[in-house]
Amino acid sequence: MGNGSGSSSTIQEAVDGAEAGDVLLIKPGTYVENINVSKARLTIKPETSNVFIEPADVTKATIILSNVGITLTGFDINGSVYVNNALLGNNEYYLNNMSQITNNVIENGGIGVGSESSGIIISGNKITGGTGIDVSCCGDYNEITNNEILNCPAGIYVYDERYVPPISGNKINNCDVGIHVSGLSYDLENNEITNCGVGVVAGESGGANLIGNKIMYCSDCGLKVLGSLEAKGAYNNYFNNTVNVKFGDFENTYLWNSSLTEGTNIIGGSYIGGNYWAKPDGTGFSQTAIDANGDGIADSAYAISEKNYDYLPLTAKYNPVLPAFDFTANVTSGTVPLVVLFTYTGTGETPTSWLWDFGDGITSKHAQTATHTFTKTGTYNVTLTVTNAAGSNSVSKPGYITVTATSSAEKPVADFYSPEAEKVLSGINDQGIFENEVISFFDNSTGSPSSWLWDFGDGNTSTEKNPTHAYGKIGGYTVNLTVKNAAGSDSISKYGYVLMGIMDEAATPAYFSSDVTSGKVPLTVTFVDDLDAELPNYPIWREWDFGDGVIQTYMVDANDSATPYATHVYEKPGKYTVSLYMDNRGGKSIITKYNYITVTDPEAQVADFSANVTSGAAPLVVLFTDTGTVEAPTSWFWDFGDGINSKHAMNATHTFTKPGTYAISLNVENAAGKSTVTKPDYIVVTDPAVTSSSGGSSHSSSGSSSGGGGGSPEPAKNVEVKELSQTFITNGKEVKFDFTKNATCVVYVSFDAKRTLGKTTTVTEMLKEKSSLVSELPSGEVYKSFNVWVGNGGVASSKNIENPAVCFKVEKDWIQDKKVDQSSITLNSYSEDKWGQLPVSLLKEDDKYLYFTAETPEFSSFAITGKAKSTLGESETGVKLESETRMVNETDAGSKGPEAEQETDPKESASAPGFEMLYGLAGLLAVFLYRRR
Repeated sequence: MGNGSGSSSTIQEAVDGAEAGDVLLIKPGTYVENINVSKARLTIKPETSNVFIEPADVTKATIILSNVGITLTGFDINGSVYVNNALLGNNEYYLNNMSQITNNVIENGGIGVGSESSGIIISGNKITGGTGIDVSCCGDYNEITNNEILNCPAGIYVYDERYVPPISGNKINNCDVGIHVSGLSYDLENNEITNCGVGVVAGESGGANLIGNKIMYCSDCGLKVLGSLEAKGAYNNYFNNTVNVKFGDFENTYLWNSSLTEGTNIIGGSYIGGNYWAKPDGTGFSQTAIDANGDGIADSAYAISEKNYDYLPLTAKYNPVLPAFDFTANVTSGTVPLVVLFTYTGTGETPTSWLWDFGDGITSKHAQTATHTFTKTGTYNVTLTVTNAAGSNSVSKPGYITVTATSSAEKPVADFYSPEAEKVLSGINDQGIFENEVISFFDNSTGSPSSWLWDFGDGNTSTEKNPTHAYGKIGGYTVNLTVKNAAGSDSISKYGYVLMGIMDEAATPAYFSSDVTSGKVPLTVTFVDDLDAELPNYPIWREWDFGDGVIQTYMVDANDSATPYATHVYEKPGKYTVSLYMDNRGGKSIITKYNYITVTDPEAQVADFSANVTSGAAPLVVLFTDTGTVEAPTSWFWDFGDGINSKHAMNATHTFTKPGTYAISLNVENAAGKSTVTKPDYIVVTDPAVTSSSGGSSHSSSGSSSGGGGGSPEPAKNVEVKELSQTFITNGKEVKFDFTKNATCVVYVSFDAKRTLGKTTTVTEMLKEKSSLVSELPSGEVYKSFNVWVGNGGVASSKNIENPAVCFKVEKDWIQDKKVDQSSITLNSYSEDKWGQLPVSLLKEDDKYLYFTAETPEFSSFAITGKAKSTLGESETGVKLESETRMVNETDAGSKGPEAEQETDPKESASAPGFEMLYGLAGLLAVFLYRRR
């Protein structure tokens, strides 16, 4: 593995050791690891083929691409590939450093593109049984072409992208939704979508242009227009579904044909105009329409709905042909039980059914790909029969799968030797090993290993069985060998095995350790050599090389004892290789520890900034000030999060012209390098026309972006902490946003969906003080104030959802400290400029919290409150009045009578004889009157 200059045992090691522009060639095999590619402009691909990558941690992406210009191609990947290269530069930078994810086979995962990540080409991949392709908001120039996607919830999902080249040439089969786009305008061209629930979803906001697509055999509908069709409209498409088009609640009139133009249309006719409208049962408009002049255009328009017409529908009959196809298997031989994935690789029109015959008496129907387990030894013929409107066709492969008995191999036992190293250790070679002399290593393991991994102790490795290696620096080196076969693996380590630069009689390896191996400048390290050595074998001479240019030598009289310790102070940051060279009368020895000491800068220079304001109505003018600790900066690069950048300004003034939430980045350079700081959601710009905000009110706006949970009208400086949760909203289903990080007092938000809204983000904000969106706090002891924003403004309205509810938690310590009556705890909702109390139910409790649920009319600003327990004690007569007086106080709460308004000075109470008795009698009288009432 590598670019010719070295080798690594894992792909991550190869990535970490690479430099920008390197090509990493990965040897065949299975790699179990989670990989983070953080280096720019790397090309990573198999050396030949058969490279399988599986995640060590299945809860994380198998591969993360976190820089630009990275090419990942030709791998078999189990799990997901995730790209997160946000805020690394402007659009020109991304266009000049495009990343490419191409020609990979991905199972049980997909390809995800993080928010504001740009410049990514996703092409030629095959994705099965996972999450498809998911491109998050706000990126640019992300290209999706010629991929094959099967058995995923959504084949391709793109939302709120600023510019996307045409999504084209993709084949999508058996997904809940073929292609789902929302937020802005997208071009969908020449895609083939079959056997999905919905072929294409255009919306919920924004829309799409559809040109040259085939959308067939979708169970719900071919095209669902929730947002809109854009300026180009939909033309030259082939629809063949029981229901071809559905509209959302806000249907407009769209363009369903181009002008009549000569050219080959999607069904082979001579003119391009509208679309071909078919149904699987043969009763579609284009299948039955009259075309008197035979030009392939129907004589009458097709009424899609009352508002929408295709004025040039295609009518030429589509003559299907038998599919030309083949199939492949991921493995063709192995031991019992052998699991094989078979994949259809046909061209032309997609068949309507598949029948696999695995040759062992078992068949599988209606699966474009099939996984089968062969449980007995033998050689098997495999046959695939496919069917379309033209008929059936078959391909058979005799003797295609070979299954053998399980191997009885034993686990290997590692061992090795080097003739050159052994001669030095035994004293046969008193000339020693010279600098850059080639040394040979021979595997001496038992158990028939199938793979080898050598670590030569100087940072270099090899996977050859019997490698050679040359050491470039004097030292003693520990050599490791790990061997594997089908039964397992084993390792052996020989400490100080290679003594390079020794010229003397027989020697044993030197040994040393230290009290610390890392710390900040100045770092004091105490090294110690062999504490067990005794005279006459005690070293009479030592030489320490601390790796920073300092060398210490100790000479010891043979009759004297000497300390085995050496102390050294490192004055500069860095990684240091340490060597110990010794003479103990029996011979000379040396040991080197590569990058043994790590010293860091105690005052690392970091970028930082502040702003004079962080929220306000558009246009919002903000002054940004550099407050970092970078010494002698030479340049500044500000990214304001709205597509505008500013270079070479220590302090920058910027005007935000549009409502939204903006992440701000500052990159500062000096002679020592670069430092970057990014503050997400730092600037919040509101619409000056909006006077109030509510995540669920139909008359206001939360400021969020579609499906992205974008901006909040709450000033960022008043937000203590916030947490986001995303899920799909599907008509007729209960929706629940769980906040699993426990960052706020909100546990979950739920409701029943009345419309399909797609992937939606809900944000909870726990506030430091009273929300800026309310006029005052509600009465009582306030535990926490918080906001809930669900998707776009108006998304959580009564037209879209019903039965909204909030689950929140309250600390038991707060209840005890504030002496709050548990039964008084309530959730207050702010609506129409006033607070309203919501009924709550105790859901559960644990050692730290009480958990409550409350039904709410809408999602907005909330406050959790409680009332203190009554503090009335006993009267002088010894009668307890607490429960009765509390009943009276609760019944008469809010009374404005003279008795309620009068207050008694505590000093007067203390000086008035018998006052306590009078007060007690008054309380009893109040109870008496209450009970008679």
